[in-house]
Amino acid sequence: MLKTYIKAYVDCEVSIELVRQRICNKIKINHYTAFAALDELNRGSLSINDFRGFLKKLNLYPVEKDLSLVFERFDKDEDTMVSYEEFVAAITPFNTNEMA
Repeated sequence: MLKTYIKAYVDCEVSIELVRQRICNKIKINHYTAFAALDELNRGSLSINDFRGFLKKLNLYPVEKDLSLVFERFDKDEDTMVSYEEFVAAITPFNTNEMA
């Protein structure tokens, strides 16, 4: 069970990094615009429901476990909310680590 969770977590991390690198190689992301697209209630932070709602608008319905893994990747301080700073750190590829 633990091996399965660890493998899923690592696979999720690798997938997120590959997507970030592909996106950054194609376009320059405006971090604030991306954050605001998820923060429809203008709270200044994102909950897992914000992620779920955003994906639903894109007609994407991830398995709850996968959604939780992605959210955990963003929520570094584990307070169940993703701040703008956490969001930027999560979408910035490891090789640039630039804040926008």
